Amino acid sequence: VTTNTTITIPSGSSTVTDNFSLNPLPRLDYFGVGANWANVSDSTVTGVRGDLDAQNLYNHLQTDLSSRFNQKGSLIVPLNATATSANNVSTITTQFNQFVPGVCPNDTVVFYASSHGHIGAFGGGTIGFVLDIGLDFQTHSGLTYIQFANLLNMLTDSVRKIVILDACHSGGI
Repeated sequence: VTTNTTITIPSGSSTVTDNFSLNPLPRLDYFGVGANWANVSDSTVTGVRGDLDAQNLYNHLQTDLSSRFNQKGSLIVPLNATATSANNVSTITTQFNQFVPGVCPNDTVVFYASSHGHIGAFGGGTIGFVLDIGLDFQTHSGLTYIQFANLLNMLTDSVRKIVILDACHSGGI
């Protein structure tokens, strides 16, 4: 970012100070989550490779929007679906906490998540979307719509947020 300023040096002076600041241009930051279900023998998730999908979208954004794309502030979190849901939620949360400080005010964050998904019931009977990210998805919650919201709320209000859910039942969010 550049700025121009005009300074008049009074006669007899050898030093003039002019303070100014530069505001960074808004950037596009990417946080991609994808679960690899290749080693899971469950017919509902056969062939789901969210880890590859997350990388592919990153590659497209990087190529198509290179002038605005923040490669250093972007992060891809590949998940192994043979791990527990709790372990993978912890990994996502830890990685997102490390991602947030690199996001500047007025940036646009693309939060992409690719995996298996379903509509589930939560405490109090609330129904909502769950991103299944572990082999135990039938008995343990993955990344819930509430957890998505909590992660996104860590970003400042001026940050534009684009959420792309590439999963079954993602309209339930």
